[in-house]
Amino acid sequence: MRAARYHRYGGPDVLRVDTVHVPRPGPREVLVRVHGASVNPGDALFRSGRMRIGARLPRGTGLDLAGEVVAAGDRVDDLAAGDRVWAYRGGLPKRLGTVAEYAVMRADRCAPAPADADLVAAAALPTVGLTAPLPADRAFDAVADLHGARARDYRRLLAHGGRMATTATRAVPFALATALLPGPRIRIVQVRARRDDLVALTRYADDGALRPVVDRRYPLDQVAAAHRAVATGHARGKRVIDLT
Repeated sequence: MRAARYHRYGGPDVLRVDTVHVPRPGPREVLVRVHGASVNPGDALFRSGRMRIGARLPRGTGLDLAGEVVAAGDRVDDLAAGDRVWAYRGGLPKRLGTVAEYAVMRADRCAPAPADADLVAAAALPTVGLTAPLPADRAFDAVADLHGARARDYRRLLAHGGRMATTATRAVPFALATALLPGPRIRIVQVRARRDDLVALTRYADDGALRPVVDRRYPLDQVAAAHRAVATGHARGKRVIDLT
């Protein structure tokens, strides 16, 4: 199969499409034929080498997907070949990511995809849909930052004793630094990959309350271009890799 990976850290051009063996699902895992995977700022952060925690090269890219189950491992009794699913892997990059023709996912991090959804477009939703901001009690007492481009400016707006949290990977280095700086500390909120949350997203999508907004679809061979586009910080929707 073909899979996007990087063998050294750096800019988008370090990404390449390798030919690798199709992985096998282990216990409590499923093998998914990937239709679509989104490109997120976190993918660029890992690829650049700014976060190398325990990650040996080469590494795959991609944290979420939508596709079709082709095989289930032992101790998986609620998913079977032919099921349409979407999933969020989360965590640190592995040797193979979701930007690949096939991906092994934990079964408890998969949920039925929306019934009538285009699976390529549906890949735009898992990561953003699982990202929940913290509510503010009143103006400037709390700030929830989902973008990360102006984390320093938002922190300055906090009232005395105010709180700030970010889900934006581009804000992680500054957020970590605030532990040593005077003033409020920025808390890093991680997206949790829980099936119940994905099931809720499916229900919202099936009811028409939630729909994917795709800025552009890229073929696998243009994964580097998709990473360059994400780096601009400007988009009308998600960038999605089309693996059909």
